[in-house]
Amino acid sequence: KTISELNKGLEQKVNERTKEIEEQKNNISNLLNYMSQSVFTIDAGGIIQSKALSKHSKKIFEKDIANCTIYDVLYPDIDKKSESYSLIVFAISTSLENNILQWDLNKNDIPSKSVIETSRGERFLDIKTDAIYDSTDNICTEILFSVSDVTEKLALEKEIKKREEEESKRNRLLRELAPDEGKDIHRHSREIHNLLRCSRRLIDEVKDILRIFLHEKKPISEDSFHWIWRNIHTLKGDARGYGLSLLSEICHHKETELLVIKDDFKSFNEAKGTETLSDIQAIDDVFSWYVEVAKNVFSITIEEETFKEKETFFVHKNLMDEFKEYISVVLKDPSKKNLDNLSHCQDKLSKTPLKYMLDNLKRIISETSKETNKNVEYTVMCEDIYLEERKIDLLRDSLVHLLRNSVDHGIEEVHLRTERNKANIGIIKVNCKKINDNIIISIKDDGDGIDQNIIVQKCLEKNMITEEEMNHLDDREKLRLIFKSGLSTKVNATEISGRGVGMDVVYSNIQKIGGTIEIETEKGLGTEFIIKLSQ
Repeated sequence: KTISELNKGLEQKVNERTKEIEEQKNNISNLLNYMSQSVFTIDAGGIIQSKALSKHSKKIFEKDIANCTIYDVLYPDIDKKSESYSLIVFAISTSLENNILQWDLNKNDIPSKSVIETSRGERFLDIKTDAIYDSTDNICTEILFSVSDVTEKLALEKEIKKREEEESKRNRLLRELAPDEGKDIHRHSREIHNLLRCSRRLIDEVKDILRIFLHEKKPISEDSFHWIWRNIHTLKGDARGYGLSLLSEICHHKETELLVIKDDFKSFNEAKGTETLSDIQAIDDVFSWYVEVAKNVFSITIEEETFKEKETFFVHKNLMDEFKEYISVVLKDPSKKNLDNLSHCQDKLSKTPLKYMLDNLKRIISETSKETNKNVEYTVMCEDIYLEERKIDLLRDSLVHLLRNSVDHGIEEVHLRTERNKANIGIIKVNCKKINDNIIISIKDDGDGIDQNIIVQKCLEKNMITEEEMNHLDDREKLRLIFKSGLSTKVNATEISGRGVGMDVVYSNIQKIGGTIEIETEKGLGTEFIIKLSQ
């Protein structure tokens, strides 16, 4: 389907659901029209009179209420020694046999809502009062009560409100998951599939750590808790990069709560572990909404068993075209060289082009630039490089952190760039190439650069290194302190800055895929991160 057709279909579904909700609202109005009411009058002592007692009274109260007091019938839970009770008694006793002005002063002291217990459980009552006057002397002779049982109405309103909230949430998720106009749907689906799959992994890792601690009673280390924290931070960054604002909002909120625990980790116990697991489950619940909408509306699934059953994997079109071409060549000339080329191409079929992943990260730059009010140009130059899905996932997590940090920490605000005679638009370049058996990935910005002295000072303040250790570090080693867990050079923590989590994720992920990372920086001119991977 084209994007226009998809959007038209989504709009039709929204209209259908809106119509259903309006019909339910009309049902409430109809219910009110037929709702039974108890109508009666009272005397100055609050005694219910039998002369005008409606037949529906017994249905509502399940008893004959004639000659009973309204205090026992309507307000049984109000303490007779309370001020509220005294106000009702005063309002009624002084209004009767008095003029209209007295009623106007007192009527608001008679509660308009009440809850009573019946054989059907709690019943919610709506109470309306009015004064009956002597037309000659304008004196109040009786007070009229009209009582409606609105229990079903409130239940329906609550249900409709819940459905409206769910529909609003669903429509929001549809907008966030839908591809931009003009974007290839298959490519977009692949991106969302990868995002959801990576997010599922991050959440499951966190839940596993907490379950082992709570169910198997195995102690949780401070490093393990930091892993929880940084996984949630990574999840937040990924969600923000793809515009999944509902997910990123709850991640940011829970990340703040995790920070409080992390700063006082010595007091971490089973109760706080249970609370933390509950917070992670709240994130998982929101994430599950995205998974459900992605599956039901866009046919994007991350269920592992589904892929195992179908034995399905994605093959990029350019690789399939290349594979077909090599087959044709081999059929004509099955030489060793051609067979080797075919075998090499076959090996790449289940891999992902690195450039494809890097191009997709442009959205991360765009979103972060908007959040920081900066203008940033993102360019990618990449040779014909393919990586396994696991390496792509871990590398992508690292690059998300590096690119967001380049925008947030590296690229200066416009007025500072102007003062430094720089162009208003900051530049971030990613360059990937193969050198011998290695893949070299460079992420370079023309921003402020990194001040190694600030990094050292922060590490000393947080007792990450000692003065003696610092004295033995050369400039390159001082720069590498930036990968220390919990280090942040941001003065004020924001949703972007990471609050000391991020660069350690980069270092950890690069190590997991057998790579290394180095830093080149020059104050005022920019920073370059160089990742080296073996093929």
